[in-house]
Amino acid sequence: MSGPPDFGRAGRSGRLAGHGRAARVDQPTGIIGLDVYRALEVGDLDLARERIEAFIAGGGDPRTFYAGAAPESAPFCLWARSGRRELLEVLAPHGIRWNLWSAVAWGEVAEVGAALEREPRLIGARAWCGTPLHWALVYGQVEVARELLRRGEIDLAATEGEGYVRCAARSHRDAAVRFAVEAGAGVDYDPGETALAQQCKQESVACVATLLELGADPNHPRQGDGRSPLHLAVSTGGARELLWLLLEAGGDPHLPDSQGRTPLDVARVARRRTAQRTLEAYLAERGEARESAPPPEDDSQG
Repeated sequence: MSGPPDFGRAGRSGRLAGHGRAARVDQPTGIIGLDVYRALEVGDLDLARERIEAFIAGGGDPRTFYAGAAPESAPFCLWARSGRRELLEVLAPHGIRWNLWSAVAWGEVAEVGAALEREPRLIGARAWCGTPLHWALVYGQVEVARELLRRGEIDLAATEGEGYVRCAARSHRDAAVRFAVEAGAGVDYDPGETALAQQCKQESVACVATLLELGADPNHPRQGDGRSPLHLAVSTGGARELLWLLLEAGGDPHLPDSQGRTPLDVARVARRRTAQRTLEAYLAERGEARESAPPPEDDSQG
């Protein structure tokens, strides 16, 4: 694997930022679940082990690590987001209780196969972000995704309404994004905004570069406000490297949104100075005149 996916940090509410619809974390095991996750997130496996052992020594039942009102709310699935497979060695003496969802999240291909042998219908089941294939892509588990496609008649092109590329992009793993597109998922599928638009808002330069290489449209307008990925990159900070990626890929700095504002207008309104200078430099380099009159002030963002 190429490293843990970037799922954001866990907040006090037990929700994880930066990951679309947040997963629930149940109580009372939600407390130990979050404690262990935070330790794993900062790379402190010893602390994670201490938390688990203290919970069990205090009378806690390790079976509760695998229980939740929904698959995503089980602490074991939460811990998978850290990408720290060393935790499996800590849990093994207490008996790991695999199910399809946790096996997908942890990238356990053999356990995924065993679960589907027992209940083949589960390949089309839905929980949290979607089907097991969605989970595999969100967690960046390419080998599991490959196994799911082998076992089920899943046409990513015909079912692109599920947002496979958007799920893969959330993992921030290049291999997952490439796999989804090469398997037939639409790179510009738009259930409100494309994967490229989402990643521009997060200023994920590496993922944006991959999506553009795979043919994502830098001028695809977002539903509702008509903002392009370039508009969104500007309004969320306008990192120079990100803007140049979009511009060099054909992003149109003159393209208006539904209110008639170009990306340069947005930079001026939002006072994104770096973005404004970058766009003006790009236009000047091509001998194009700057837009002369700034638009009226507007507090709208994103």
